[in-house]
Amino acid sequence: LVLAKRGAMLDPTDGQCHRVLGYVCLYRKEFDEAALQFERALTLNPNDSHTIVTKAWQLGYEGHADQALEWGQRGLQINTVLLSHDTTPIMRT
Repeated sequence: LVLAKRGAMLDPTDGQCHRVLGYVCLYRKEFDEAALQFERALTLNPNDSHTIVTKAWQLGYEGHADQALEWGQRGLQINTVLLSHDTTPIMRT
C-alpha cells in the first residue's frame, strides 16, 4: 500500500499508478478508495483496458454484477487478450 501510494504521489498524471493503487485498495476491501483511484486512472486514460477491467472487478466485488459485466465487456472490446485471466473474477459474479 505504501509503495502504491508513493507511486501515485510521485506521478499523479500516470493512470497506471492510480490503477495499481486502486487494485491494492480493492484487495484490502477499501472499496470507496479503490473506486476513487480507478476513476482517476480512467480520467487520465479512458481507453486503458486493464483499468476498465479492474473497475469491473471492483463493481463485481461490491455486488454490482450487471455493471461489472458491462465494464468487463467494454475492456474486452478494447483488448481481447484480457480474456485469458483478467476477467475471471467478473465471471464469478
